[in-house]
Amino acid sequence: MIKNIIRIISNILYKNIDKQIKEEYPDVDLQTVKNDVYNVIFNYDTKRGQRFDLVLLFLIFLSVLCIIFHSVDPFPAYMTIEWIFTILFTIEYGVRIWCNKNAKRYIFSFWGIIDFLAIIPTYLLFFNFATDYLHYIIVLRILRVVRIVSIMHVFAYTKAAYIMQKGLRNSFPKVLVFLLYVLIFVTMSGTLMYVVEGVLSDNPNPDFDNIPESIYWAIVTVTTVGYGDIVPQSIGGRVISSIMMLVGYALIAVPTGIVASEITKGNLKSER
Repeated sequence: MIKNIIRIISNILYKNIDKQIKEEYPDVDLQTVKNDVYNVIFNYDTKRGQRFDLVLLFLIFLSVLCIIFHSVDPFPAYMTIEWIFTILFTIEYGVRIWCNKNAKRYIFSFWGIIDFLAIIPTYLLFFNFATDYLHYIIVLRILRVVRIVSIMHVFAYTKAAYIMQKGLRNSFPKVLVFLLYVLIFVTMSGTLMYVVEGVLSDNPNPDFDNIPESIYWAIVTVTTVGYGDIVPQSIGGRVISSIMMLVGYALIAVPTGIVASEITKGNLKSER
């Protein structure tokens, strides 16, 4: 089934389009045209490629805004606008396949699948069964947001983005070690609360009747979220809670400081 679909797409894009171009423009080198189009779409280190990515980014942003506003207050012109975006993205998807030397590899790549899933929901509306799942189809269209990630490389050539990426990359091992210590801390704190509020208490707190629930409470408390669904009742439990809240404020600043330090180092090196 999948092979047949690929064969049909290839025949349409390669044979028919190539034939039309050769008939209308016999003097044009078709392979050169494909290479030029490929460089614009897939190569990001050229001005034309960056302009293409910026236009694509703008269209994706507008289409996502359209979907978001429609979910709040449906408006009559939504489907017309949606079809315009779908047709534009379909043309772009088809051109990507047409100019790619290895179309099969692109179709089954991660970004190729995302590109396909971003346009197929609108076409599903032609089928009767799709009307029953209209809300799910609309949500599926939001996958276009993921496409923004694939073209964010257009900003990779800016100095600020390079420093930020390098800072995040260099700080990752330190932040990972820090998170390991935090995990140990909340595990010990949760276990301690399980003992204080449950095992040793004359009036056991039902919220702390097992260690996983107690660890969940510790994570919520340390991160200063404080849902309030689990509350200590004993004096000892409240003392531990107070200590964990104060520790939580200090813990929040640590990864921020690590990342900021690495970014500052990268900025100083770039200025030399």
